[in-house]
Amino acid sequence: MGARIGGTEAHVLSALGMGIYPAESFGRVHHLPAERMAVVMGELRERGLVDGDGRFTDLGREVKRGG
Repeated sequence: MGARIGGTEAHVLSALGMGIYPAESFGRVHHLPAERMAVVMGELRERGLVDGDGRFTDLGREVKRGG
């Protein structure tokens, strides 16, 4: 919560942490509308947590670890 990660964002980061790519295919978010996922992924990119391909950045890995 300190990093202000919402529920859907947390699921995306968890998916990436488990090696699931694209994160949108993860069971907990794959049912969400594409528009919603595009917004979530865009926000994670803007925050520097995922790159243009939707994969972890170094900052994203650090946030996921709780650092």
